[in-house]
Amino acid sequence: MLRHLALALSITTPCVAQNKSTISPPDLTNIYTGSNNGIPFGGYQSAEQLYQQVDSSLVGRKLLMTGMVFSHSWSGNYAKRTYTMELNIGDAATTPATISDMYTLNFAGTPTMVFSGVLNWPQRSRGFTLPGPYDSPIPFSAPYSYTGTQALCWESYTSKDSLFGTTHYFMAGWGNSTGYPKYWAGTIGTGCHRPGADPLRDRPLTAHGWVNSSTQVYSDYLTFGPPNVPVVLKLGLPANTWSGLPLPLSLGFLGAPAACNLYVAPLFDAISATTDSTGRAELQFPFPFGASTSGVKFRTQWIAFNTGKTAITSVANGLHFLVPYDGVNKIWQVSRNWGTTFGATKPQKSTGRPNGTNGSRSGSNQPFYGLCVKWIHF
Repeated sequence: MLRHLALALSITTPCVAQNKSTISPPDLTNIYTGSNNGIPFGGYQSAEQLYQQVDSSLVGRKLLMTGMVFSHSWSGNYAKRTYTMELNIGDAATTPATISDMYTLNFAGTPTMVFSGVLNWPQRSRGFTLPGPYDSPIPFSAPYSYTGTQALCWESYTSKDSLFGTTHYFMAGWGNSTGYPKYWAGTIGTGCHRPGADPLRDRPLTAHGWVNSSTQVYSDYLTFGPPNVPVVLKLGLPANTWSGLPLPLSLGFLGAPAACNLYVAPLFDAISATTDSTGRAELQFPFPFGASTSGVKFRTQWIAFNTGKTAITSVANGLHFLVPYDGVNKIWQVSRNWGTTFGATKPQKSTGRPNGTNGSRSGSNQPFYGLCVKWIHF
């Protein structure tokens, strides 16, 4: 099934001019990777954190950047936190594949300092949708003009952390399916309620799912649906229109309640099923993971009918899926280099003892792994 989708998915979602933001890597827009990391804002060992990330996902785009935002792990509650830090950005001298453990070798020339001072992030509460919101911003002191001619390199240096020793986790991406093989689908819109439900008390139809490249299974679940009724799961492209009509599209013209929206551009029905007595249904579908499916994006939506299947009664939210990269045919676009517990003197490299001191410090050079970033730009 996904092999055929791979041939059809040359459609890309157009940029919305009013949005002024870009997720990096772009394929992680509305995807939860399952990977969360405390570096460089977790401070689990010490206040000192030096972090570099080389990002080639924005090459070819000219952006006047005004800030960057990170996404806390959706499942945790986090206390407010204060950092004293600097942030530098510049063109990269390396690529994600060739990132050096020597910090100075990753910048092509002198980087631009876009933030220096105290950064305050307020308390964050646990989320209930995937992915979690990008809720932790670093506003730039002045816009940074990225030319898009080569990869971008950014570096954060934290000297003080009000909660070091307490780890805060942020969403990260792994460019190898063996690292984090299970990617959760992002939510599109909101489902409508089943017939007879109390909108103030009952939850609307809700879908969730994931793709697991390790087990080579795609899973899609419906909950809070009407019990013992026929349902279909529509599978389609990541598009903003269907048959020339903009999405989301109210299904009122088909006799459904006006609050029931179509969120996907359907190609075909992936499954026809019947909900159980609790209003649940599911699809678990095996697929071949490899070059033809690596990085494929697709969308789904559950639609419920009346008993005779003559009318739509309710629908779930849509889901946006990404098949994890295989790390061979599809290579991740970010890599990182970091160090911590190095005292008052910045280290020269991420591994070993910096300048022969602070033997307890740690660090790593990690190709094809890095934090997910929302860039704010004009």
